[in-house]
Amino acid sequence: MECTVVIPDLIPPRPAAALVDVYRDLRLPRLAFLLARASKRSLPGTSLETWLGRAFQLAGEEVPVAALSLLAEHGNPGEAWWLCADPVHLAPQQGEVRLMGPEALGLSRAEAEQLIAALQAHFTAGAASFHALRPDRWYLRFPQPLRLTTHALPEVEGRTVNALLPSGEDAPRLLRLLTEAQMLLFAHPVNQAREAAGRPTINSLWPWGGGRLPLVEARPYAHVWADDLMAQGLARAAAIPFAALPQGAADILPTNRGEGAFLVVLDALRGAAARGDAEAWQRRLRQLEEKWFAPLAEAFRKGRLASLTLLALGARHNMVFTLRRRARWRFWRRPRPLGHYADIF
Repeated sequence: MECTVVIPDLIPPRPAAALVDVYRDLRLPRLAFLLARASKRSLPGTSLETWLGRAFQLAGEEVPVAALSLLAEHGNPGEAWWLCADPVHLAPQQGEVRLMGPEALGLSRAEAEQLIAALQAHFTAGAASFHALRPDRWYLRFPQPLRLTTHALPEVEGRTVNALLPSGEDAPRLLRLLTEAQMLLFAHPVNQAREAAGRPTINSLWPWGGGRLPLVEARPYAHVWADDLMAQGLARAAAIPFAALPQGAADILPTNRGEGAFLVVLDALRGAAARGDAEAWQRRLRQLEEKWFAPLAEAFRKGRLASLTLLALGARHNMVFTLRRRARWRFWRRPRPLGHYADIF
């Protein structure tokens, strides 16, 4: 079994001295063992979406996240051009505007259904139409492509958005549509109730990941495990078996000891890293240590993995840690804390 495990934001850069050190008091012995035995190399940083697009040999600059995500949700993208239009909260702070994403908003299904119904009713006369199959992922459908450059929501969350708005020839048209949607959302009873309860409102939408459903001919993996919708959509488009993440690696390893390359996407750290929530990031990483890194380390020790690649994606660097069976005998490599790798890359 050859296993590639992709982990966005596993090794964020060390913060400035005035900020909390995310690596303080962080003990991860199984992960430290794996990283110590691995061969290491650094590549230019990419987002998860960009990495997945390259892994499945998609063409073009803009990764069609929306169409692939809709396919993963058993929707029918057809020949239309789709754009993610995810519900967000924009908060003005000292002359800038920061974005709070769906994970932090805690939008319920009932709230989402009411808001989407209002948007659908309002925009029936235009070419664009709103769709949603889950509270945290909304879509805009256009019959013809828009010429846009956008920024992925996971890369924007927690940041100021002033310089990250869509650009390109059709950006003014899209921004006018979003302004109209913002006015509707502002007055909606769902947001009035949320504001009265002291909860952040859904006062905007973030557009990104536009495109038509691509033809995916590459089949780089025999099986994909991921909660990420784009990863699931790519697997479905390529006719590759896929499933949501199980409780941990122990649920995968006993049944997949044969030949083949397998992909696992562990994206639990992304939201906490984007928000700068060190406590949540550490808590989720400890869960990954218990549920994923410990079983993987045990399988590697016992020679049950022909190869294991841990790919830590980051904005500045992608760090690739590769282990093959012979790496089990590198006893002289002393495990180091995770913060060590933030210092050397």
